[in-house]
Amino acid sequence: MLPMDESPDVSAEVKSFLRGRITSYEQLQTLLLLRQRRAESLSARFVAETLHVSESAAAEALEHLSSVTLAEVQLGSGTPSFKYVPGSVHLGELVDQLADAWEHNQLVVMNLMSSNALERVRTGALRRFADAFIIGKKKTDG
Repeated sequence: MLPMDESPDVSAEVKSFLRGRITSYEQLQTLLLLRQRRAESLSARFVAETLHVSESAAAEALEHLSSVTLAEVQLGSGTPSFKYVPGSVHLGELVDQLADAWEHNQLVVMNLMSSNALERVRTGALRRFADAFIIGKKKTDG
């Protein structure tokens, strides 16, 4: 297996985009679905049925994509729907590159996502470990 810095078909910018904005497979699939159906506003129910995930997972993915400026919430029929609207032209280009990488080499993209997830777990564990010493010190000072 290639080191993540040598992944074919995925630019450093796309790797950074994945690391910073896409934290789950559901978010990735939802983003690609929104992009594919960019002329439409999609509900969590539609996304759930299309991707075969729970409606709550679809709703969380849609809300996340909205929070990272990749989708806009469309209100109107009582139930929110979401439309693919990248916050900038550059973001749209990165999503296009990601979609191309996904189409041509899903394994590389999944490996990148797995590596990113492991890094988030390691970073979180290190923070909790460091916080344990800070909290312990405060307890003895008081």
